[in-house]
Amino acid sequence: MSFQKSLLQEVWDHFRSKGEWPILRRLYSEHGTEKVKKALRGVGRCAGWEESGPQLWSRYRVSLLGVLLTNDGPKLQALMTRLFFFQRQMFQTEPEKPYATSAEIAKALG
Repeated sequence: MSFQKSLLQEVWDHFRSKGEWPILRRLYSEHGTEKVKKALRGVGRCAGWEESGPQLWSRYRVSLLGVLLTNDGPKLQALMTRLFFFQRQMFQTEPEKPYATSAEIAKALG
């Protein structure tokens, strides 16, 4: 596994377990600042980005594309396929319905 992919996986795993994006300083400390910066530049802003906010430290956020590059990517792709299929069916069978409720979507996706 490339360092870029393992870094995206580490960021995604951190988010999944802690409910927040990891602090970049921690990634720099564990892997080396230049190595992390080079790897994240290589995946581009489409996969993730540094975010500065009201917190003290910058955090690294992964986009949907970035998550698709992690080990959860195939499961997420399958979920999105089911969602699009559900929407297509709804538009075909109930064309005047403006939207589906979250309960309907949850039921359809299981």
